Amino acid sequence: ELNVPGNAGLKDQVLALKWIKNNCASFGGDPNCITVFGESAGGASTHYMMITEQTQGLFHRGILQSGSAICPWAYNGDITHNPYRIAKLAGYKGEDNDKDVLEFLQNVKAKDLIRVEENVLTLEDRMNKIMFAFGPSLEPFSTPECVIPKPPKEMMKTAWSNSIPMLIGNTSYEGLLWLPEVKLMPQVSQQLDAGTPFIPKELLATEPNKEKLDSWSAKIRDAHRTGPESTPDNYMDLCSIHYFVFPALRVVHSRHAYAAGAPVYFYRFDFDSEELIFPYRIMRMGRGVKGVSHADDLTYQFSSLLARKLSKESREYRNIERTVGIWTQFAATGNPYSEKINGMDTLTIDPVRKSDEVIKCLNISDDLKFIDLPEWSKLKVWESLYDENKDLLF
Repeated sequence: ELNVPGNAGLKDQVLALKWIKNNCASFGGDPNCITVFGESAGGASTHYMMITEQTQGLFHRGILQSGSAICPWAYNGDITHNPYRIAKLAGYKGEDNDKDVLEFLQNVKAKDLIRVEENVLTLEDRMNKIMFAFGPSLEPFSTPECVIPKPPKEMMKTAWSNSIPMLIGNTSYEGLLWLPEVKLMPQVSQQLDAGTPFIPKELLATEPNKEKLDSWSAKIRDAHRTGPESTPDNYMDLCSIHYFVFPALRVVHSRHAYAAGAPVYFYRFDFDSEELIFPYRIMRMGRGVKGVSHADDLTYQFSSLLARKLSKESREYRNIERTVGIWTQFAATGNPYSEKINGMDTLTIDPVRKSDEVIKCLNISDDLKFIDLPEWSKLKVWESLYDENKDLLF
């Protein structure tokens, strides 16, 4: 009766897109050529904006960087947290009255809600692989503003955005994000030896027998382990595929099944440098760590307070020009290709086709190359987990 079905953050994004559509012309923008893009949670948010009916016609291209609505961390299903419990964690002293609890929570500072987030998830939530307490979730009842009326995989099938171009991709070592945890608790690598913790939850919902569970676990283990026992690098490689790259592949498959020919381009950001490092990476990992981690691409798209001025002859500066050029070219035309972008004049860049035996990607490194996706063999193993449940893949 209080009319609070959730997903308020996504509904704020819908409102922002409506404002942009209605007002961008006053600032020199073209209301008929709007591109939405985001990275990580921003990539998942972009995808939600592409598949919810609330945004139909509000934009014309989408770029998903290291995130989509079907990433394991981006959808909480039909989870319903106990508002009274959350309020008590945040300092509420009153009775378990929905109206009073709502009024209290609406006045709690965001930083205080974030402070209690770790304690919101129950053991059951964690067993169900819920990673973030306040993530997007299935709305329990319909309203005119409903953003997520059914699971994202189902929303993708009939999404209005199936008719617009998409650019999707990842960094080459997303899982490096887990380096601090691996250093602190090396034993987490043993989760790969088991394999079972990474079986997709929609497959677990089919109630497989022990033989099937063992088979899936062995496939996951063999795809990522390079020796008799798992190493930290093996574990982080697994995290790359499980949390980021495989969900991106599933989005591509869905587009091919339901998008009626709208182009989808795949990129892979593989430029490594110690001269220009994302501040978040420095805080998590320090300096001197090799590999292109989750969020490293942002350093080449946005300015940083910690970045020093670069020589225009430096490889980092050239890559900034190149990366920004690719993104803006796609925003303007729906195609990332332009012969004016340094290193692209000799390339042919095609969208991913349903008939492709191997997905090709635009690999962004010291040179631009259009190559077979290096992670392809591992992705095929993950695909094979769905051989008996293909309807669950996309």
